[in-house]
Amino acid sequence: MNREDNVNKGIFIVGTDTEVGKTIVSAGLIRVLRKYGKDTKALKPIATGCEQRDGGLYSEDAALLAAAAEIKDDREVTPIRYSLPLSPHVAATLEGSAIDVKALLKMCASYIKNNEFTVVEGIGGLLVPITRDYFVSDLIADLGLPVIVVGRVNLGAINHTLLTVEALKKRSLTIKGIIFNTLQERETTTVEKTNPAVIRELTHVPMLGVLPYIRDIDIARCEFGSLAKAFEENIQIDGLL
Repeated sequence: MNREDNVNKGIFIVGTDTEVGKTIVSAGLIRVLRKYGKDTKALKPIATGCEQRDGGLYSEDAALLAAAAEIKDDREVTPIRYSLPLSPHVAATLEGSAIDVKALLKMCASYIKNNEFTVVEGIGGLLVPITRDYFVSDLIADLGLPVIVVGRVNLGAINHTLLTVEALKKRSLTIKGIIFNTLQERETTTVEKTNPAVIRELTHVPMLGVLPYIRDIDIARCEFGSLAKAFEENIQIDGLL
């Protein structure tokens, strides 16, 4: 695998933690890029916490990403699935299977190569174990993709974001920028107003914007509401276009 070939073929979305809205950001990015003529696909290689449905494991995240990228079969988006809401390594172990890293890399590399542009969503944070000794950070490095960091904008954002950026820089991974996601509908606090500027100053990483809370998204029904509009108005993605 020639990692350099992937630099302009996709972006990897990594969270500062779990449940920070990576899938919403990924879906918004996909829809905007497609709107502006870039044939963008989605890939979330592994999902845990999937529910049993129609004789198989259903991933709500995979369904949403598939809808955003206009992919009919969400199995194409997320081929590896586990029912337990745990890290991939632990879920696979407890469910009596193992993740083949070589096969995972081959699948991801082929998918990226065969599409114009791919938004790849990780699982959890940067150091979530895929196997006992292979982490999300290793997958990013092996794929050679630049990274967008997604995090909460509220209290704790500085610590979580700085730790993630530090770990990315230590591994010489390219950071395109940081997107903060507003997860609750409420009045903006002083913390939320000041965190982005403070983090930009401390990390010297581009601040791509703060995605506001979007009331009309229905994840269960894969209805995006005003997500694309909110993305266009609040997130800087010129570098990806």
